[in-house]
Amino acid sequence: MLIILKSLFSPLFQDTASALGLRISWPKTKLQNLGAGYQSPSVSVDGNAVDSVDSFVYLGSLLSSDGYCQPDINRRISLASSVMSALHNIWKDRYLFISTKICIRALIQSVLLHAAETRTLLATDIKALEAFHMKCVRDSCCRSASNSSSEMTRLQRLLACHRSRKSSATVVAPSSVTS
Repeated sequence: MLIILKSLFSPLFQDTASALGLRISWPKTKLQNLGAGYQSPSVSVDGNAVDSVDSFVYLGSLLSSDGYCQPDINRRISLASSVMSALHNIWKDRYLFISTKICIRALIQSVLLHAAETRTLLATDIKALEAFHMKCVRDSCCRSASNSSSEMTRLQRLLACHRSRKSSATVVAPSSVTS
């Protein structure tokens, strides 16, 4: 890794980058050791100190040295939870239909599942995500008093299907869609 960093600061690279107006921001540059092995607290490259870190946020994802995704999943759950609580007035509004609340809840899913395709999930991670999802369903749909009986029946069917589902890859489609 150190060899790669030193090769980036060769005179050819520096001349080409400066001709384009590019420069490296040394306070923002960090070094992370992935996996096992010795991690030095600081490395000097071309006279500039580069700090070593255990984890950092890159493009919205928390990357950790141990390679596990649980810290990123916990961070995503807390971000989505804060969005859910910020929309508390919408969830308790009894004049909004469940179908409208489900559409709004889909936006929260995007916060939760950002960069999910890059994660390797363990069984505990899947359980944590499913538990948060069920909490969102309960908070967003079960608080309204004026939901029609057909909507409540459909919600109860969806919850029952979700509870009886054995694999997370199963998709449950509603039997009829109303406009």
